[in-house]
Amino acid sequence: MQNQPISATILPFHRAVGASRGTRFSWRDRLRAAAWENQARRFGLARVVVEHGAEQGDFMLIYREGSPWAVYGVGLELDRYIVWQQATGATLGVFDELEAALAAVIGHRSGGSLPPQA
Repeated sequence: MQNQPISATILPFHRAVGASRGTRFSWRDRLRAAAWENQARRFGLARVVVEHGAEQGDFMLIYREGSPWAVYGVGLELDRYIVWQQATGATLGVFDELEAALAAVIGHRSGGSLPPQA
């Protein structure tokens, strides 16, 4: 049997570097949320679930230890992270960085003041 050349079609990645993410979390966002989950356990938060919504975009749901219902949500709109409280729907803040958005959850959960919004 003789080795034959293999052909492949390269699919272009259409999003330009630095382009708007719109409403989709990057892989970096997803990894940061997973790493943050360990820190959040100290504040009674048990898990972070990243959901993909076809119409509304991606969002994270943050659950309290032992609760079947999410207590916080984080979404991405126009490249800014929006944090809200699930029970009331109240927006806790809008941030440029995911770290600041997640810090707002910890600040609210621990009864501290929220970090300044970007």
